[in-house]
Amino acid sequence: MVHQSTQMEIATNEKPITHTLNPTTTGTCVIGLIYEDGIIFAADTLVSYGNMLRYFNFSRLIKINAKTCLAFTGDIADFQFIQKLVEERVIQESCYNDGFVLDALEWHTYITRILYHRRSKLSPLWNIILVGGITNSGEKFLGYIDMYGVGYKAPVIATGFGGMLVQPLIRETLATKEMLSEEEAKSLIKRSMRLLYLRNTRSANKYNIALITKDGVNIGEPETIEADWNIAKYVIGYE
Repeated sequence: MVHQSTQMEIATNEKPITHTLNPTTTGTCVIGLIYEDGIIFAADTLVSYGNMLRYFNFSRLIKINAKTCLAFTGDIADFQFIQKLVEERVIQESCYNDGFVLDALEWHTYITRILYHRRSKLSPLWNIILVGGITNSGEKFLGYIDMYGVGYKAPVIATGFGGMLVQPLIRETLATKEMLSEEEAKSLIKRSMRLLYLRNTRSANKYNIALITKDGVNIGEPETIEADWNIAKYVIGYE
């Protein structure tokens, strides 16, 4: 029999259940754009640990299947949890062997439910996720999901600082030409990634571009941004 004082000591030493209050190891902005032949994604390869630039070669573009790709901002560990659920669902669907494959719209709905469920448990996953791909009906789809489980689709989406800096630039371009060619889309995305690198302290000079078309998902090798910082000496207060 446990003595009463011992029981009180055990109860006192028990700690309450806690959840993640802030993301720890994170990635910054991602950009998604619908162009003439499909969807283009871009994300840099930097992962920050608090204020420290920790990993420089981490791709935040994930291929789900032949016509669907994910890009994400936020906590790396939380997204790896989501990625595990997605991979398990892919295996489950393949086991049915019925020839049906979930498309981008259906993955968007599925991931929205995951994030909304965790938000409802007051233990949210600290991510913003973009889902892009070609639906089973042949339509181009680009969707957004935030950590609260709020989702929508749009022709252009940029997360984080990119939503304030480069999304207006891309929308201004689309106002003059509604549908861009692949080369025009790549040029615009590269310009946007350069702006983010020059203006955002959490961006790196290396980034990946993914193209999602009816022919499949192609995630390219990291590209490098060239920048000239000699102008810094003309800035007031520079020593």
